Amino acid sequence: MDINYTQLKAAMTAQIRRNEVTANNLANLDNIGFKRDLLFADVFGENPEADPFVRLQTDLSPGHFEETNNALDFAIAGNGFFTIETPRGVAYSRDGHFSLGQDGALINSDGWPVLGQRGRIYLPREHDPKSGLLVTASGELYAAGEYLDTLQVVDFENPDQLAKENGNLFRLEEGEAQLAVDYNIKQGFVEKSNVDPVGEMVELIEIQRQFESLQRIVKTLDQTLKLAAEQVGKYS
Repeated sequence: MDINYTQLKAAMTAQIRRNEVTANNLANLDNIGFKRDLLFADVFGENPEADPFVRLQTDLSPGHFEETNNALDFAIAGNGFFTIETPRGVAYSRDGHFSLGQDGALINSDGWPVLGQRGRIYLPREHDPKSGLLVTASGELYAAGEYLDTLQVVDFENPDQLAKENGNLFRLEEGEAQLAVDYNIKQGFVEKSNVDPVGEMVELIEIQRQFESLQRIVKTLDQTLKLAAEQVGKYS
């Protein structure tokens, strides 16, 4: 297989991108509900001029649950996403670290409303959310024994159609969301990120080694071409 400067440049650029993706995963290690990204690249394909980055894929596998004993913290065991109303439209998240807004609405960590099957979820102003709020496994919310709403937990026929934005939020690029069926809500828990710090550190070391190897190849190729040009000059 012939290797040229174009392919080497693409390979080194891919390693830089992999480093950025891996570093971002580590930076979000403690971000509740964060899902790690994976970069797939093909730099030595049949068309070296083509974009070497095949795709950036998000690993949607669950993170571990952490108990908080906060009545407004929820984790989804199984498939599904919470539905969030943002200024740019509906978004989806596995981050269930919620609180109450000034108007009594249930909001996420960005201050955006969490949606139930009836719309925004409001708790009675006189209600202490840390003492009397109950959420069932199916997402039904009760305050002081009174039914309020059911969390709008949704799932997707093709999760690959989700596009990540703003850390732990996703938007659906194509298709439609549907109410999830295979899940349980765990109150007083949050889902941590699915980033494995040891695995990501090993990945960074491997990326560095591969980048250094590519640098040596470029240097060797450059020296070989320089020597060849000098030899040609002697006999021309």
